[in-house]
Amino acid sequence: MFQKGNDEERAFLSEIMKKEKRNEDDFSETLALIFKYKAVETSLKKAEYFVNVSYDALAIFPDNEDKKILQNLTSFSLNRSF
Repeated sequence: MFQKGNDEERAFLSEIMKKEKRNEDDFSETLALIFKYKAVETSLKKAEYFVNVSYDALAIFPDNEDKKILQNLTSFSLNRSF
């Protein structure tokens, strides 16, 4: 989101991060930017990529309970709900 934003949006986000207290307007504007740049969807796609990378990296190990636990852990981290 920060990389995709224009100068004004980046300045806003930088200031928000520096504030000790944020207000409702700060939250609303930040949320609007999250939706505008589809930050959640983008983050999930990146997470899915890295889960696949980690899953593939486990292929060099023999199939056993420890490997299965690690594979399940990577899947869980992507599929958990907040």
